[in-house]
Amino acid sequence: MTKQLDLLTDPVLGVLVSAGYVTSHNHASLADIPVICRVAFSGTLENRAVVAGVFSADPTVASAVIGDDVVAVVLVSYSGTDSSSPLIAFLDQSSNLPANPTGGDLVLNWDTTTYKIFAI
Repeated sequence: MTKQLDLLTDPVLGVLVSAGYVTSHNHASLADIPVICRVAFSGTLENRAVVAGVFSADPTVASAVIGDDVVAVVLVSYSGTDSSSPLIAFLDQSSNLPANPTGGDLVLNWDTTTYKIFAI
């Protein structure tokens, strides 16, 4: 058995994507998200927790965001190379999505209700 992903210790970050990105169950890594659809990257999620299958973290920031409208965030365990950075979740429900980048910071406020960022 080998480790696949550790939400608490792996460098998890958000990839802000435009409407040009079409999700697929065949997508497995960051390499599957076309570069043209990647609007920005957030910082690494901090103060992460998994309790009873519910993943949570503090809000995170994508700095100086410019480009196409952001319609979703894809969480990625970033390894340093696109092909070995697995996709974790596609999130399109947030209080600040969609967002029209104006060059300022975009704060990703995760849900604080029962299911937080996501539940498995």
